Amino acid sequence: MAEVIQKVSSKKVALSLKKETAMKFAIGLLVAVIMLPVLDWLIQTSITSQYVAFYKSSDVSRAAYVKELERQYGDQVVNEMLAKAAIAQAAKERGITISNEEVDAAIERDKQSAGITSDDEFTSVLAQNGISESDYRAYVKVTVTLDRLLEGTVAEPTEKEIEEYYADNKEYFADQKLEDVKEQIATDIKQSNLNTLRQDWLSKALAGYNKENTLVTQDSRQYGFMKSITLLQRLFSNDPTK
Repeated sequence: MAEVIQKVSSKKVALSLKKETAMKFAIGLLVAVIMLPVLDWLIQTSITSQYVAFYKSSDVSRAAYVKELERQYGDQVVNEMLAKAAIAQAAKERGITISNEEVDAAIERDKQSAGITSDDEFTSVLAQNGISESDYRAYVKVTVTLDRLLEGTVAEPTEKEIEEYYADNKEYFADQKLEDVKEQIATDIKQSNLNTLRQDWLSKALAGYNKENTLVTQDSRQYGFMKSITLLQRLFSNDPTK
């Protein structure tokens, strides 16, 4: 009888252990399923923070990539960003804000000027030029802000200016009479004057900028691609030559 009780007890203990083991395995599997996407995101984020491309036994480090961009386009990009900063600062000081409706209206004017008649065509034109709609809206907002800063400073063209413009560019108007293109000419002159005022404003705003304030990446380390080794090993390698 004692032996039977002992066997039953042993079976219960074994079953309990199996259940406990199965429960631990299930919990571990669940944790792994939950953590894998997080771990994958961490790895990808860490890798892309250091590299931009791999080719066979070579790679392109993000530091080298940034340095090359700075070499080729650095001044242009910095100047554009400084111009945006100058416009934003001036607008803030004067309490100027631009609404989405104003941006929409400016974009519609751009569409009409370019002869774009549909949203699909507009999207296609932006895509062909490698510009996203959000980036274009941001650009338009900056331009509209600058125009608000210049509001009241753009003079209407005089009759003499319109006549001189017509005479100097008569070949572009074919057989059209001055009266027929007078409004178009006035708009062209005003836009040209506005463009000049924009450039003058930006030149004055940035006249005192000291280029020593421009910070550039000095990291020129070279990274070697480590064959048959995982990206994690590459990432956590302490070898400064890699």
